[in-house]
Amino acid sequence: MNLERGELAAAVQIAMKEVEVSLRSTSGLPAGLSGKALASEVLRDGGPFRIAGETPAEQGGFMFLFMGAASALRNPHSHRTIEYTDPTEAADIVHLADLLLRVIEREKKNRAATSN
Repeated sequence: MNLERGELAAAVQIAMKEVEVSLRSTSGLPAGLSGKALASEVLRDGGPFRIAGETPAEQGGFMFLFMGAASALRNPHSHRTIEYTDPTEAADIVHLADLLLRVIEREKKNRAATSN
């Protein structure tokens, strides 16, 4: 794993890219959308990815969480070289990406269970 090898920027970039790829593939939206725009379109009220059991306010919270992660943590790697000097900070970002991926996976399981 990149974190264990001290490749902090690579670990963050890969983790955040995986969140975007998973969100896009789960939503069925075209590849042209990315980052904040993708998260906004997928998770907006009435969008293709509903977080099961959440109120509209909580759905909006998830939308902003994904949008913020895309803007603040994934997007900078697309525009410049990012160097992380604090392994704990990089690990925290990877853990956030893991949480976002688990939310997506939970929703996929919920969808599969209700469609059977």
